[in-house]
Amino acid sequence: MPVRAKRNMEIIKKATVLLIATVLSTNIQAENIGLHLGIQLWKSKANGTFGEKNSSTKAESSDNQKTNFHIKLIHPFRLLPNARISTASFDASGLSEFSREYSNDTDTAHVDVVENVKANNRFNLSYVDYTLFYQVLNNGQFSMELGLTARDFGDDVVYSETADITTTTRDFIWDGPDHDDHDYHNIVETSKRISADHLRVDEIEPMVFIAGKLLTPVEGVGAFFEANISLASEQTVYDYLVGVDYDLLDNRMVDLNISAGYRASQMDFEDLDGLYSDIEFKGVFIGFTTRF
Repeated sequence: MPVRAKRNMEIIKKATVLLIATVLSTNIQAENIGLHLGIQLWKSKANGTFGEKNSSTKAESSDNQKTNFHIKLIHPFRLLPNARISTASFDASGLSEFSREYSNDTDTAHVDVVENVKANNRFNLSYVDYTLFYQVLNNGQFSMELGLTARDFGDDVVYSETADITTTTRDFIWDGPDHDDHDYHNIVETSKRISADHLRVDEIEPMVFIAGKLLTPVEGVGAFFEANISLASEQTVYDYLVGVDYDLLDNRMVDLNISAGYRASQMDFEDLDGLYSDIEFKGVFIGFTTRF
């Protein structure tokens, strides 16, 4: 097992012990027992950079609507964790222009090479969150959930670039033994190179999950928050959402809830399968959840 994977497993084990100890010290019972199905429409915009170690691209994207899903199972058994699976996807592109210059001396010539590069890169990433959590507080007005998430990243980051190359070769021509310098004859050649590459991202990130909800004096209306924060020191990965919700339908058989708010996701990767990034997606969302 790779060193990074072993370290992540140790982090998960330690966090699990602390979480179970917290649950055993409380007498909180789970509420809203049943199967919860949810859909969220998120209109987000990207800001930041992404790329390989020595080549980064500024993310450029207009408002981009993504559809995320989640399923949650809540049961009445205090010692067993509740379970949740959720998905999210991200999409951004970036166009950058830069130059590379290098030279090389041979016995007979000096060669200068200038590459004018246009790079068109695409950040296409998704993940699935597998979360086990407990309800650690519920006083009738405010409830809080705490757990652990294994975030399974997938998909690709695609790179393509077009380079216009100018090569200048200067031949050394010796004019005679009494001449102290060279005469130069320049040969200029141009060419074009088109290349493409991609990074396959396949990594599991351990995270802390925390969520809470506050009931308001208005019947059926609540304010809530939810967050996942990375436990691995090598990466800075977190996301959060805050909003309000309203119970459209609330009875013993089925619930229907509508929510709206603001969501942000930060992915600061330092060599995640070769990916380096400092990119944030943020924007408003609307969601629907039903319970059976």
